[in-house]
Amino acid sequence: MATSFQMGSGAPTRLGNYSKAGNLSTILASITTVDDGRILAAGQTEQETNAKLQRACVKAQRWATKHASVFALAKYKLLHSVNPKANVLPQHTPLPLGAITVGSSKDAQQYLGVWLDPELMFATHSAKAGKSLVTLRGLRGSTWGASLGAIRQIYQAVGIPQIPYAMTTWFQPGIVMAKERGTAIRQFASTEKRVAVMISGAFRTTATEALNTELYLLPMGLQMEKLAKETAIQIATGPQYAVSCGIKVPHDGEEKGLSGWTPMEAHPGKRGGCLRLPRNVKERWETKQAYVTEPWHTPPDLVIEDCVEARKGHDQILQ
Repeated sequence: MATSFQMGSGAPTRLGNYSKAGNLSTILASITTVDDGRILAAGQTEQETNAKLQRACVKAQRWATKHASVFALAKYKLLHSVNPKANVLPQHTPLPLGAITVGSSKDAQQYLGVWLDPELMFATHSAKAGKSLVTLRGLRGSTWGASLGAIRQIYQAVGIPQIPYAMTTWFQPGIVMAKERGTAIRQFASTEKRVAVMISGAFRTTATEALNTELYLLPMGLQMEKLAKETAIQIATGPQYAVSCGIKVPHDGEEKGLSGWTPMEAHPGKRGGCLRLPRNVKERWETKQAYVTEPWHTPPDLVIEDCVEARKGHDQILQ
């Protein structure tokens, strides 16, 4: 896959958080014999980002010829995302790549399980994520199906991890407006309540708080915030090369005014953030040896003695 972004300001682009002036273009393309990849480009206009994408695709084709690989240009997807705050209308300029012209898509496109819509507000992604819980209805009825404990275990093991998949790309408590945050939480909380009613067999009018208490379920709002903060902590405490620059060196006021806070800047910088980078922090993970010997090493011959013989040998050693 290939991806490209287009900006109208000098500040770096943030997914889901546009600058006050500028455009954003995204190209998604499937690759036949190579894993999905993405090309990212920024520019003032769609024509500028298309030119950058063309140069990047030429280099990609050059790489493919040297590595016996093939890029399926017919499967490429182009998505132009224009900043809704800018007074610029999307032109949906197609991308010519030799004999093939990639048309601009007006619908959301999927990349590595994340649905990217033209506005980069992730409305399509959140809507599809909430539908995964509804499938649990077929596992239990009022007089049939799995037991309460079994269906709750399935929900916690399968249902909950599907909801917040890649949620940190669009949901950040520190930088999302309270109205948008409440809308996102209510959307998932309503779906969770329907599942809780199905699991417990309670009435639909039962309060959500009572269902969460009786089923020992963490409320969806806390669940989403917990995942966002755990992801930020995992990134910040990783190897030095993986620690985001926004944690060590925050952007200046002008760039923040144009593009806002990045998710990794908001956690250590804004009120209520979960990251406070201590001094002399150890930025490397502990290295562990996976195997004492090589996995292909031939194991020694082992003979398991009889219980009586083993006890005799043990007693002789003790004497």
